[in-house]
Formats: sequence, structure tokens, C-alpha cells
Amino acid sequence: MSRRPSLSLALFALLCVLPTACHRAAPLDFSGPVAGWPSYGGGPGGMRYSPLTQVTPANVDGLHIAWIYRSHDVFDGSTTLGKSSFEDTPILVDRTLYICTPKNRVIALDAETGRERWSYDPHVDVSHLYVINCRGVSHWRDAQAPAGSACRDRIFEGTLDGRLIALDARTGRPCPGFGAGGSVDLTDGIGDIQPGEYGVTSPPAILGDRVITGSMVLDNRRVDAPGGVVRAFDARSGALLWAW
Repeated sequence: MSRRPSLSLALFALLCVLPTACHRAAPLDFSGPVAGWPSYGGGPGGMRYSPLTQVTPANVDGLHIAWIYRSHDVFDGSTTLGKSSFEDTPILVDRTLYICTPKNRVIALDAETGRERWSYDPHVDVSHLYVINCRGVSHWRDAQAPAGSACRDRIFEGTLDGRLIALDARTGRPCPGFGAGGSVDLTDGIGDIQPGEYGVTSPPAILGDRVITGSMVLDNRRVDAPGGVVRAFDARSGALLWAW
């Protein structure tokens, strides 16, 4: 029986599963630093640095799979112009992993168990796309919003069909005060666009109260292709602040 293709995310945990391994390795120091991975590059500077010290060259061979999550968002090119690829770097905020699939579904997972907390589908039509991937989402916390209020913590995603979407990090629901019902149309004002020619694959950058995004434009197709503009939007309202 053939198995359905699936996009899977595996989390590795440091486990002492064999008695001999337990005797070889020193006990883990659970009092070490605690850290998340709140943005694509680990921090605002994109240094991909973690202060965690529990995994070392001496015990890394003790890593084992803790859980696997399968999204099933896989495209082999039979129904699309291109094949999908999983290029996402998950972010970790408050014990929740946030991922995006090649068709721009955003999924929140319990970091310890892999249990799905919520899933949001922006319903991107990928049938006419050559590039089918999502490299990540971004997190922003509104310092002016009361604790526990809706959309105080937001997940931002740029989509393959040219939208910037803001979601409540707790529920996955679109933030109604952002753009039009939680979404900003990035194709507005950039010229004529042909199907599959313009979109966003990279996670937006967060700078203060601004969400900054570039774009993906297919190369060498025509001289009047849409411009690869970089724009900043207000993280609360979605209002355009500047474009370059």
C-alpha cells in the first residue's frame, strides 16, 4: 500500500534511554539557562545563537526523537507548476512552536508534546505557482495592550499570493484591527502582476512596532515585472509607513 506523502516536523529531546548511556553521561543540569527561539534568526540580529548549555559535544549522541508532527502539505508537481519544499525555521515563544507549511498554513504546536493548538489556512491557490515554500513566521508583542487581551501577541506571515496576515498567537484567529480583517494586500500599487509572479516566502522582519517585508518576484520573465519593493507597516493597524 502506498503511503500518503507528508511534511513532517521532528523535535529531538535529550533522553537517557539506555542504562549504559545513563552511566556514561553526567547528569543533566536542569538549572541551566532557559531560552526560546522568538524569531527566524534566533534574535533581532539574526545571529542564530542560543545560550542553552544542556546539549554538548559529549552528550549530543543521546538525542532522540521526542515527537513528530505531519502536516501533509506536500506537492509533487502533478497539480502545480513547481514542487513544494519544507524550508521553515520554527519559532518558539512561551512553550509554543509556530510553523508554516509550503501552502502557507500557520500551525501552533505544544513544544513539549507536539499537540496541535491551532491551525490557520489562508487558502492560497498553489496550482499556478512555481515557488511553493514558506521560510517562517514572525512574532510581535504589543507592549501597549493589556495582558491577556486578544492579539496582544501576534503571528505575522507573508503569503505566496501577496498578503501580509496578522493572527492572534493564542487562538490563530485573524486580528480584526489589522488591515482588512487581519490582512494587508501587498499587491496594491506595485503594477501589473501575472499569476504566480509575486509573493512572499520569507518571514517579515520586526523592528519596534513595525512589520517590514520584502517580496519574491520571478526573474527574467518580462521587462515590466512588478517591483520588489520593501515596505514597513504599522504592526497594530497595518497602515503603510514607508516603501523603498
